[in-house]
Amino acid sequence: MSSGIRVGVVGIGSVAEKYIPHMQRMNIPRQRVDIACLCDVNPNRRAVAVERYGIDSFTTDYREVINDASIDLVLVLTSMQQHFEIARAALAAG
Repeated sequence: MSSGIRVGVVGIGSVAEKYIPHMQRMNIPRQRVDIACLCDVNPNRRAVAVERYGIDSFTTDYREVINDASIDLVLVLTSMQQHFEIARAALAAG
């Protein structure tokens, strides 16, 4: 397991297409960014998670991401209507 920052990404639509590749390139020594889990309400995006980003860990429930103690940071890339609920829940979870 890496000692880097473990990120859970909630929402893997068009915005994630820009963010995820940048995070995957962040290989700064001792500050590596590891995408630990991807989440999207659309279960068909699991194939995108694996094929496009090479990430096996996928869920359709953002609560699984924010309640995972191994995740250091939650990146909310959903549509604006869902941001508040998810961000507030992530902050409450610590």
